[in-house]
Amino acid sequence: MTYIGRISYSLYLWHWAVFSLFRWTVGLATPVTAITALLLTLSLSVLSYHLLENIFRRSSYLKKQFSWKVVTGGLGVATMSSFLTGLLFLYSTPLGLNLSVTSNSYDWSPYEVINSKTIDSTPVNVAHSADKEKTIFVIGDSHAGAYTRMVESAAASLEAKTEFLSRSGCPIVNLNVVSSDSQACRNFEQDILALIKKDSRPGDIVFLASLRMHRLGNQWGVFDEKEVLLRSTTLVAIEEHRLALTQAIIFIEKLKSMGLIVLIDAPKPIFRAPPFRCSDWFNKSNPVCAPGFTIDKAVLLKHREPIMSSLRELQKLHDVYIWDPFPILCGGAVCSAFEGDKPIFSDGDHLSGYGNRLLTPSFTTLLEDIWKVNSPMPATFDKKK
Repeated sequence: MTYIGRISYSLYLWHWAVFSLFRWTVGLATPVTAITALLLTLSLSVLSYHLLENIFRRSSYLKKQFSWKVVTGGLGVATMSSFLTGLLFLYSTPLGLNLSVTSNSYDWSPYEVINSKTIDSTPVNVAHSADKEKTIFVIGDSHAGAYTRMVESAAASLEAKTEFLSRSGCPIVNLNVVSSDSQACRNFEQDILALIKKDSRPGDIVFLASLRMHRLGNQWGVFDEKEVLLRSTTLVAIEEHRLALTQAIIFIEKLKSMGLIVLIDAPKPIFRAPPFRCSDWFNKSNPVCAPGFTIDKAVLLKHREPIMSSLRELQKLHDVYIWDPFPILCGGAVCSAFEGDKPIFSDGDHLSGYGNRLLTPSFTTLLEDIWKVNSPMPATFDKKK
């Protein structure tokens, strides 16, 4: 016990690194991995205690030096280490600092580097070009931001400008559940309406993009699938869908009163496991990867049907355009998060950079058709669009 006390500071320093690496590679869910992580932490602590800590503590050379020299030297080492670490993060992208295949941002990342500004302490991505007459406003939660590459590519080919207004956890026109009680999300909704009113012109397109189905899993694990699928069929869920649709209509009418064209994305496929956590040889065995990256198309179509019903009503009665990316992302009887070795999704429901490229032709054609008719009248509902 005394010896454990002596190495306790080394244990404190090492356990976080070891346990974090295990959690994000092979996992910590089994007794074998948990014990291995503990033994590795102990081993590294013993080595650093004897080969590093004690060498400096018992150094006869350091004992002969004036205290101010030792303290100054220690501060110098700490300052230089902090400076070099800062430079590493300053001149590298976060993806560039990892050893995973996900560092290939062209295939994995849906985002492009664009200018940013802030509304109510909320990051709002904005790409601007004053000499372009048409604007696409992309608003919603993190799934709106995950369309960045697709929308930017489409806008460039159509000589339009874009404004991205997204906040994670704040869906707009959710249709699945009523809007969040979060004051921050309510402020966000009011702020984007004010910004759109200020920056838009009649005939501009507002693209409403959000996650509109209950997740089957997230970065940390899988949910009870039967329970998730049943959530949309209960009497409570049916009533909630009705209230969510009413909220959506109110928001859409505010946009249409400004002379804007409203475009909504239909739900995309969702998956049980996150591809980015399971893409390399060192993390494929993680328990979070066990559910795999395929799911029957029929299951997802049934899961999203309540939302599709609401979308059909919005299209028929409230003159909105519906764009359905599902057939492009899932062309067979089984949906997959990958196409060959290319990731279509970065996690269980956010698109990857490659997924954005798959959807770009369809989205570009739709925008072109909408602006050709130059009217907010709805296009024919076509799942192949």
